[in-house]
Amino acid sequence: MTTQKTKLPFSIQTSDLIRLSVAVLAGAIAYWQVTQQWSAQNEQAARMAYRDFLKVSMDNPKFSAGFEANGDFAVLDEEQYFWYATLMTETFEEVLAHVPNIDSWIDLVKIQVDMHCGFYTSDNFVPELYSVKLQDTVSEVLEEIDC
Repeated sequence: MTTQKTKLPFSIQTSDLIRLSVAVLAGAIAYWQVTQQWSAQNEQAARMAYRDFLKVSMDNPKFSAGFEANGDFAVLDEEQYFWYATLMTETFEEVLAHVPNIDSWIDLVKIQVDMHCGFYTSDNFVPELYSVKLQDTVSEVLEEIDC
């Protein structure tokens, strides 16, 4: 009995397989580099947003501890605190947009929400204006604390 080799309409050579493997590997490395770059840029954007907020906090120390911490606020102070807390919330929104799954950033937001729970339980905070991620984070904190 003779065995007959089937001839394919194309031939695959070892060099072709090596070139294909190198191309796939190069593509995977390029994808990894791009995702790492995006991750680093997102982290940097979150840091810059939070750093800007920290500068405002340092310039307004009577607001940084929360409205309840300083009971002798004047009417003007109350309005300034509203804008401070709004800026803070917008900063959290930006941070969570850039780094939504990094626990240390989420924990930082939770600490601030806890410190300013009076704002987040008031009519001044309108959750629907913010992302679901921020809404969920605020709700989670408020459920855990006695504000």
